[in-house]
Amino acid sequence: MRGPCSLGPCSCPRPWCGQRRSCCRREIRVRAPDFAPRTLLDFGSGLGTACWVAQGMWGRSLQQFVCVEPSGAMRELAERLRHGGGATPGPAHFGPVFLRPLLPPGPQVLLENGTRAGHQALMEAREELLQGPDADAVEIFAPCPHRLPCPRLSQGRACAFAQSFWPLPLSGNPSAPERELVSFLVVRRLGSSMTSSLDPVTSSPDPVTSSPDPMTSPPAGWARVTAPVRPRPRHVSLSLCCPDGAQRRLAVTAVRHGRSLYRQARTSRWGDLLPFPGEGVAANGRGEGR
Repeated sequence: MRGPCSLGPCSCPRPWCGQRRSCCRREIRVRAPDFAPRTLLDFGSGLGTACWVAQGMWGRSLQQFVCVEPSGAMRELAERLRHGGGATPGPAHFGPVFLRPLLPPGPQVLLENGTRAGHQALMEAREELLQGPDADAVEIFAPCPHRLPCPRLSQGRACAFAQSFWPLPLSGNPSAPERELVSFLVVRRLGSSMTSSLDPVTSSPDPVTSSPDPMTSPPAGWARVTAPVRPRPRHVSLSLCCPDGAQRRLAVTAVRHGRSLYRQARTSRWGDLLPFPGEGVAANGRGEGR
């Protein structure tokens, strides 16, 4: 996030909030590189960190920012930051920003702390969506590669991903980057477009002709890397959430899985998607360590 970090004695108690949002938006940008949103909706917008992150990623296509924040002081401070943060308001860094009662189409992002309680809350929301009257129209876009019950939830463990952030440059804060665990869920309605024209003003996206989602392209589907990757001399040890709903520990070798998958496994990172070989892989029922 670019912009003023503090105003006098006021500072953000969670400097990694913008990086959490960046993690989720990066997932959308990688999976749908042509996606060019026109509207951003943020419930509980606070200081507007989601707007700053979205502006950095999709500033050329975003035409309006819809922020819902009950605190008048927060709204006032967010506006002050948007206009430069000085005593005299300057030009706005982005806009327009206003309230809107209607929910725009597109992906919806839910964020929680990367703890068991945070993951549990997200899984309850996920279950509510998948068991609701419109369940057939709901797609779990990320991070789950399936619609089945979460295997980590049954093990009493959180599904979380690491996100690095730089602490605010205030007295007493460390000067080196830190790491925070975040749990997230990205959902969308089937048929809603994740791609749009290069010109968001003169044309609208067509969900019929939009490019296919790469999630469904490999024969055996994709798996999500759910722990740090451990490269070894002749194999790569991976913890995967698989498209059949199982959590597996997989040792990828060039001989057994082919050089292409082996190279992808060696360069993959915690949180990435990886083509799932599918055959000859047994589920690991034992607990996994990170």
